[in-house]
Amino acid sequence: MKKIEYLSLEELRADKAKLGRRLRTELKGVQQDAVELVMPQQTMQFVNSSVPYARYIGYGLTAWRTFNTVRKVLMFVKTRKWK
Repeated sequence: MKKIEYLSLEELRADKAKLGRRLRTELKGVQQDAVELVMPQQTMQFVNSSVPYARYIGYGLTAWRTFNTVRKVLMFVKTRKWK
């Protein structure tokens, strides 16, 4: 591994910030890939599948997303302070 020598603290901070941005970008990509693998945005690909268990997965994902949407709306209405 090549050892990097910095001539100033600003160079070190800039390199650290650049590395942090790259790591955050990579982490977001990995997280999005994991979510897409488990819960794809296109649930209709499961619902329209010719494989029966895939259709059940699609129905389950659709029901779960509907439940979460209703829950979020109800929590918003519940916590909203009406004047």
